[in-house]
Amino acid sequence: MGAAVGGGVPSAALAAGLGSAVCGTLYSTTVQHWVPPELLGRLSAFGAVGSFAVGPLGLAAAGPLSARYGTGGVLLVGAVWQVAAGAVVLGLPAVRDRRWEEGPDR
Repeated sequence: MGAAVGGGVPSAALAAGLGSAVCGTLYSTTVQHWVPPELLGRLSAFGAVGSFAVGPLGLAAAGPLSARYGTGGVLLVGAVWQVAAGAVVLGLPAVRDRRWEEGPDR
């Protein structure tokens, strides 16, 4: 267990942190560019529900799941879930074919 924590987990945490920083920047820029000002509050509310209501449920489940399946198994499932979710979103033609130059009609 010590070797696994000493090697792979910190590297994975670093990669996740870097990915999160890039994702947050791209998300904020895209929202500012594409979402009409009158809908920003609604979009922020949905994000807050995900962060402050659903997120803690996942954190509460992580401990018991780690005890049962091991930390590596839970981290692997989480990584696969993130990659799959990103692939599904990028697979949507409306997302994949979006061009920044088009801009919103404001």
